[in-house]
Amino acid sequence: MFLRAAILAAAALLLSRRTTATHTAMKEATWKPVCETEAELRKLPSMALTTLTRSQAEEDKMTTTGLKVMLYAAKTPAPKDSLRLSALATAILKIATKTRNDRQAYYTTAVKALASTQELVGQMEATMKILQLASHNSVFCLGNAAGTADGAANKELHGCRPTAAPLTTEAQAIDDSVISKTGYAMLSDIAGQDGIDTTGSKCIFTHTAANHQAWRNNDGQKKLLDGIFDFSTADQVHRSGFTTIAAGSHNRQADPLTKTAFLDVKAMKSGHKQSEEADEVSILKTAVTSGEAKAAIKQLLAATEKETKPGAHEEEAEQTVSTTFKASDKTLDNLWEKIKKESVVDIKQNLGKETAIGDIDSAEDLQETIAIYDAAAKNTIQKLQQEKDSTKSDDSNSETKSDEQCKEHKDKGPCQEAGCKFDNRKHAGEKRFPYSETTTVKKDDGDEKTTSTCTGKDKKDCKDGWKWKDNKCKNSSIFANKKFSLSMAAAFVSFVLF
Repeated sequence: MFLRAAILAAAALLLSRRTTATHTAMKEATWKPVCETEAELRKLPSMALTTLTRSQAEEDKMTTTGLKVMLYAAKTPAPKDSLRLSALATAILKIATKTRNDRQAYYTTAVKALASTQELVGQMEATMKILQLASHNSVFCLGNAAGTADGAANKELHGCRPTAAPLTTEAQAIDDSVISKTGYAMLSDIAGQDGIDTTGSKCIFTHTAANHQAWRNNDGQKKLLDGIFDFSTADQVHRSGFTTIAAGSHNRQADPLTKTAFLDVKAMKSGHKQSEEADEVSILKTAVTSGEAKAAIKQLLAATEKETKPGAHEEEAEQTVSTTFKASDKTLDNLWEKIKKESVVDIKQNLGKETAIGDIDSAEDLQETIAIYDAAAKNTIQKLQQEKDSTKSDDSNSETKSDEQCKEHKDKGPCQEAGCKFDNRKHAGEKRFPYSETTTVKKDDGDEKTTSTCTGKDKKDCKDGWKWKDNKCKNSSIFANKKFSLSMAAAFVSFVLF
């Protein structure tokens, strides 16, 4: 009878200890998300390298595309078309500059993020390594799904590895399922006994005692990784507040590392370039749809006309982007085909040889080629300016020759000294009247014809391309053409922007 009572008492004691187990092991759902988060954070160096590499390639593509359009503008003879193309090129180059500036800012963002996240990765790996080493014989901390068996062997499988991830320039951004816009999506809250197995005494880290039976005493530090593992309640593991992290005021030196790392990752994700650089036609369309082309057209119109006309310039710019640079159809595709095929001087060969604009891929070569056409345009301006000055001089002489004094000269020397034209057709002793100069008129086909049909005409007969000026019948087209060509050439050079 006594033996039977003793057996029953022993059984009751064992059952009591079973239901109030200490040193409880963690379930896999408690520790696995930590490894998965660690694995994702290890991708940040590749994520940064990918964005920086793609940004550089994008800027290079935009720069060469803009310079090709600029070169095509330099070869376009019609000043208005040249202005439009120059504006389009300017818009593209402006976007390229913005891309470079954005990349410079991203460098700072990336450095900050790598500093915080890789520090957190190191702490995560060290913590998980300690918990893994707490396994021997039949005791363990990293349990399986139920927490009833040792699951430490799956630590690396779930992402906790003591090695850096290989670098790549094709990395995707960290997925929102791991780190969302609000926090660490996988580190969900754990309360009560949800995170542990309640039946076994396996893990010393979950136990609290005032003696050497626990890893810390009752009033010791009870949290690891800023509370990702919270052992404040005896024989339990809790976690809270990581899926939603307050993004208010932030102090990198005082705030928890987990908060700093999250905010840094969030900033990196917002600037990550998910795809390769765009093709040339897409770049042209971006310049138009972004509004940069329209703004550049208005700016160049104001610069060349030396006057700001908001209404007129706005209307002309809008007309250009909606027709000449229409982005919703094949207009810009067709334009790019023309640009690619346009022949220009090949600076890599002897002067005189040509190449297609589309075959020049170096920004430096494009700039040097543009410089050649720029210099040619400047020479044209200089020559036209000289002709313009000469025209003014001729007009001045004409005024002198029309003076009554010229009519009184009979000798060649005094006549020329007075600024008059000596008429050799007069006989000796007769008055020397100024005679009309022979004018050279430039035709559309480039040929020249000489005419003096205005000579001796009265005012009533001075018409059909001739103009009565200073009491004489003069050709009215050549001077106007010279002035028009000069103004257009000046505008042309002003479009060649670097």
